[in-house]
Amino acid sequence: MQARLCNTVRGSAALFSAALVLVCLFAVEAFAVGGAGAKPGWTLRVAPAAAVSGERVMLGEIASPGEDFPEQVWTAMSTTPLWKAPRNRGASMVVAADKLYNALRYYLRDAPVTLSLPKQIVIRRGGGVILRETLRRQLVEYLTPRLKELGGRAEMSSIQVPPYVFVDAPDTSPTFEAKGGVRPGRNMVSVMAVSGTGRNVKKGSAQAVVEVFKTVPAALRVINPIDGEIKAGMVAWAEKNLAKIGRGRIWDGTGGPWRVKKPVPPGGVIFADNLESLPLIFKGDMVTLAYRGKNIRLSLPVEALTDGALNGKITVQNLQSKRRIVGKVKDRNTVLVR
Repeated sequence: MQARLCNTVRGSAALFSAALVLVCLFAVEAFAVGGAGAKPGWTLRVAPAAAVSGERVMLGEIASPGEDFPEQVWTAMSTTPLWKAPRNRGASMVVAADKLYNALRYYLRDAPVTLSLPKQIVIRRGGGVILRETLRRQLVEYLTPRLKELGGRAEMSSIQVPPYVFVDAPDTSPTFEAKGGVRPGRNMVSVMAVSGTGRNVKKGSAQAVVEVFKTVPAALRVINPIDGEIKAGMVAWAEKNLAKIGRGRIWDGTGGPWRVKKPVPPGGVIFADNLESLPLIFKGDMVTLAYRGKNIRLSLPVEALTDGALNGKITVQNLQSKRRIVGKVKDRNTVLVR
């Protein structure tokens, strides 16, 4: 790569000498006008990736001027041809920072320019490139309307996007896809772009942490299954960050009577999936097992081996034969079997 750059530098000196002379003239004039208070140089920022269109890389395709850069100087300087571009469309080359610095210093000669370089630059022939700041802005635009659907007070606390994405057409804008929708917590988002064949192709992945603050039911003290029905004195409504409590359907405070299936610690959010209807019959209760056939009806005393809610299934045991039977809870004292 270094030999290629050096050979390109030597072979293209005539192509950029006129532009360079113009740049230096502007530079001298600027320093003369600025006097002792003039800055020692202008900033030139090189991107981490660039898409080039011609046989040679142009300075304006890989770099952008700082705010202090005179517009007329940059207009002349940006068209400076550099080394040869990758030969084929879609092909790319990587130039490390040290080689990039040496090559640019050769081309720019004594121009009063301060270089701001990435660790390396990836140069691709044809198409376009979308850099980090643009990707980040577009991802925020994608996420913002979806945050409103979450309810509560939603905000983005962390966004990570690729440093760049190459696309097949210069004016292409990427699309984003959060599989399963946007949720509280960390979201993985695919960065997609339409290829030359018209297919939507994944170009990279982004991440976004979404914080959602919502008023939800939380335990005032430890709530255990043996506590039975959840009552008002056990629960307080408080604002919680849903991104930090895990995913699940949160109880809306309605229905019941309910009890918890698993203990809920103090301050813990009460999830709907951790609730079950309060049993009418509890394990150890003595109840009546009723059989309702077409021509016969029987009943006998049994012991409940499990809890059972209204219309729910329950396992009972015949007190004499010790046989276990599964029936349906009819009321507080009766289990039906057919």
